[in-house]
Amino acid sequence: MEKYIGLIIIVLLLIIQNRYTLHIYQHLAEQHPEQWKKLSQNSLDGTPYANLAESFKDGFFSTINDPKVVRYQKFKTLNLLLIAMITLASLLRGFLI
Repeated sequence: MEKYIGLIIIVLLLIIQNRYTLHIYQHLAEQHPEQWKKLSQNSLDGTPYANLAESFKDGFFSTINDPKVVRYQKFKTLNLLLIAMITLASLLRGFLI
């Protein structure tokens, strides 16, 4: 069971990130409906979330100073860093022990 603790923590972190991501998408759709509508018009008939990552990098949502968006971006970065550290520690433990 000890071998799977890292995997369980990673899965829990991904679930938390997914829930927070859905929450921030809902917030953005409520606060900026026009921009959200533009993002949801995808030529490939995809979801409205398809273009959001690009909008966070270079688009409209990268220019707003919404505290929830800033907190989400910091959380996402920290969460992915934590997942990478747990993965690296698990790999090192597996190869060194």
